[in-house]
Amino acid sequence: FASDGQSVGLAIEAQATNLVTRSEEFDSWAPANSTLHPNAAIAPDGTLSADLLTEHYDGTSSLPHYVSSANITPAVSTSYTFSVYLKSAGRNNALLYTNVGGVSVYSIFNLSNGTATSTVGSVTNAISPVGNGWYRCSITWTTTSTAAGYVRVYTADSDTTFSYTGNGYGSVICWGAQVETGAASSYIKTTSSQVSRAADSC
Repeated sequence: FASDGQSVGLAIEAQATNLVTRSEEFDSWAPANSTLHPNAAIAPDGTLSADLLTEHYDGTSSLPHYVSSANITPAVSTSYTFSVYLKSAGRNNALLYTNVGGVSVYSIFNLSNGTATSTVGSVTNAISPVGNGWYRCSITWTTTSTAAGYVRVYTADSDTTFSYTGNGYGSVICWGAQVETGAASSYIKTTSSQVSRAADSC
């Protein structure tokens, strides 16, 4: 369905595996200069399962504020996409980052006007509205090695700045993290282990 509730046709998807564990439990990821508040908001699926990522008060220090997943081990020379559903809650910008597979890339997304802004590294980004102020944001990159790495969600101070003096309340709401080969497919929930979806058949 589109964000306005209209049907856009039958989705026939290939097999996919979500490589991120605890895809809705950002409070179980590793935070830095931030606090995670679990089940703080209604998620795009209508459940009370979205988490609030809130930056710490940093005084006069300029710091990054993020939450980091467990390590993910990729294949070499393979395209991967990291996607997550995000909504503004005091911060209108968020950043998606990865170092999976020997690369270091990121994009910043504006959660007020629905645009992708600053990008570093060889990465493709996308942002799509899904209703009620939520956007599905994603970055796609190609690995250069089998080096394990992680994905991160940051709060950002502007379309270009993600290391700044935190005010103690600036936040973004997070839900539904996914890392998969190829382009982003429909969301696959995980808990303690990776989960695969079988290929669809019409």
